[in-house]
Amino acid sequence: MKFLSLIFFLTSTLTYSQTIDLSNWVESKKSIDRYKHPQNEISYIIINDSLNYRISKQTSPTIIGDSIPFSDEFIESKIGKNYGGRIVKKVFNGYFLSYLNGEHGSDFYFISNDGKKAYEMESIRHAKYFFELEGELFVACGLSHLALSRGSIYKLKFKRKWKATYVENLEASPKIVFKHLQNTYIITHEKMLTINQNASLNTILTFPFNIGIFYPTSSVIIKNDLYIAVRSGVLKVKNFSYKPTFHWLEEKE
Repeated sequence: MKFLSLIFFLTSTLTYSQTIDLSNWVESKKSIDRYKHPQNEISYIIINDSLNYRISKQTSPTIIGDSIPFSDEFIESKIGKNYGGRIVKKVFNGYFLSYLNGEHGSDFYFISNDGKKAYEMESIRHAKYFFELEGELFVACGLSHLALSRGSIYKLKFKRKWKATYVENLEASPKIVFKHLQNTYIITHEKMLTINQNASLNTILTFPFNIGIFYPTSSVIIKNDLYIAVRSGVLKVKNFSYKPTFHWLEEKE
C-alpha cells in the first residue's frame, strides 16, 4: 500500500509540474464571440513532448490510432471495404477498425492478429474514442450533423468473440476524450464531463458557447487550467473546475 501511495504521489507531482509552451502564442484582446464561427481553416493539436506539451499545426491523417500490419487490399478482401478515415485500436487478439464517414454512415470491425477472423460489430456506429476504466475497454461513439448531435458509450468485452454492451448515453457527440491523473474526461459540444469506474457521468464544466463549431482536436490540463486546441487557435479555460474564465489564444504572426 505504501508503495502504491508513493507511485501515485510521484505521478501526481510529475503531472502537476508539467507545462505547456506558449512562447509563440498571445491572448487575443478581442471578444471571444468573434470566434464563434472561425474562418481560419488551420487546425492545431496539443502534443506531449516527454513531460511537457507544445502546440502544433495539425495535418489530417486518414488513419488514426495504432498501426496495423495488413495492407489496404487485404483489409478490403476481409471486410469488403476500406475507404474514408479510420480509427485503429490494437487489443490483445487483434484490431478494431472504425470507419467514419459522417452522416453517410460508419462501420465497426474486428480483425484477428493472424488476419484469419474478421467480423462486423453492427451494434456500434460512429466509434470515435477508445479508453479504459479499471482495466476494462470502452468506446465513445457519436455523430454531429446540422442541428443533430448524439452520443453513447459501450463496453467492449471478449468471450469467444468481441461483444459490445451499451452502458451510458451522451447528450451530444464526443469531441475529445482524454485522461488526466486518475480521471477520464469527455468534451462534447457544450460540456466537459468526467466518467467514473462505473461509467456514470458527471458534468465538470459547461461552455458558454457551442465548442463543437470550433472543431476541437485535443486537450490537456495544466494545474487547474484547461487548454483545448481547435481550428484557428487555442481555447484556455482558467480555473476550469471553479469560477472558470475563457480566453482565446492566437499564434503570433
